[in-house]
Amino acid sequence: MTLYDRLSNTTLLTLERMLVYILEKEASAKVRKDAVETVADVANEAMARGRPWHALQAHAFQMAQAGAAGSSQPTSPSGPSVGPQPAVQRENAFRLFAGSPNLILDLQPESVMAMLMRGLEDSESIAVRHSALKACVAYLDATIEGLKGTAAIGSMHPQIAQFQQLMVPMLDTLPTLWQHGIPSTSTASSSSEGGKASGEKSLTVYLTHFLSELTPLASTHASLFAPHLKSLLGFLTPIMMPPVDCGPTPTVGKPFPSSAESNGSFTFPPPGSSGSGDADVHVESGDNASEERSTLRLTALELMVSLSEARPAMVKKVSGWAEVLVRVCLEGMAEHSEADGEGEGLAEWLKDDPSTSDDTAEMESAPTLYEQTLDRLSIALGGRAVLPPAFQYIPGLLAGYDWKGRHAGLLAIAAIAEGTGKVMVKELEKIVDMVCPLFSDVNPRVRHAACQCV
Repeated sequence: MTLYDRLSNTTLLTLERMLVYILEKEASAKVRKDAVETVADVANEAMARGRPWHALQAHAFQMAQAGAAGSSQPTSPSGPSVGPQPAVQRENAFRLFAGSPNLILDLQPESVMAMLMRGLEDSESIAVRHSALKACVAYLDATIEGLKGTAAIGSMHPQIAQFQQLMVPMLDTLPTLWQHGIPSTSTASSSSEGGKASGEKSLTVYLTHFLSELTPLASTHASLFAPHLKSLLGFLTPIMMPPVDCGPTPTVGKPFPSSAESNGSFTFPPPGSSGSGDADVHVESGDNASEERSTLRLTALELMVSLSEARPAMVKKVSGWAEVLVRVCLEGMAEHSEADGEGEGLAEWLKDDPSTSDDTAEMESAPTLYEQTLDRLSIALGGRAVLPPAFQYIPGLLAGYDWKGRHAGLLAIAAIAEGTGKVMVKELEKIVDMVCPLFSDVNPRVRHAACQCV
């Protein structure tokens, strides 16, 4: 028994009316965010006790269509009311469905799918599209789990075929966002992220959020992605690869300028311009842009590896899948900063006592995350898929001039050993011959990586 179970029916009705009123009237985006979460929790607890909240169900469905031609504004249970801007209402409705998918599970699938598709294609607000994507993931997950409890389902089940239709607009939000930018919107204050307004986020951050929403679905119901794997690989490959820095522009006076002198060099597009013409796209530069791009690359890779772990046989059929992911991991593993291997950074690393130091920062660094991802990929796909593309690049890394490449090559051999051991053992003599010379490498970190590798 909880406090909720001890409340009278009259008190519960009053509570529900108050929550809906707050959902409609609250001016603060932060409080609206909390209100949506509270309403979803109360709805879930009510339905778990056999007490469906029908008024909220109808009201939320109306909110999801606010602003559409022929739609009416939601009316508060306490009387007629004009709520927040239509885009804010649509965003709150989809966030409510994401938090409590049971609100739409018993409705006609055709009506629900049409409503979700409209949200995914919303031309006014990126926040609406984001919340609609979250609602789609929650709806698909809850519905498929429900089907599993009643009968065996396969790819030919009628509802699974319907879900495949929904997957198309869900995945279309990615290239639409990345290639065409974000439509101008008057709902910047409706951002559900807190802190910055939605109009201050870069395209990189938005795409990261969208990919993050799809990753849990890839882990639990990877077969939904089956018809789209080739397109997904083609779209995400250039995003996952590291950006190419051509360095400063050479001039007659400085034919070989160094990166440190590049502040005055010509760059295009100029800093502060988005290139897309959209008023609400914030363009980051310097460290912020680099950090955002790094997070995006890891998020995209996580989606691809999640699919690989969930359905290895499915992804192996896609030409180039393993090759691309292996290369992305190897590139990422070599992205240590120069300070890590020379000067004060190297001196600190040498003095560090691994038995007493807190290596949390090291474990959460991008190169380490790529290394862990390569380990997961090798275990998921096995040696026959991972070993050939890995050793297409590893010998070149080990023989390279840059210590970071030699370091990455050694750790890559160690990372894939568990998943590819049965195949690797056949070439073990050649691999040991490649590793042993690096025990005398000039860089201490490379020598340490050789010890780890062996």
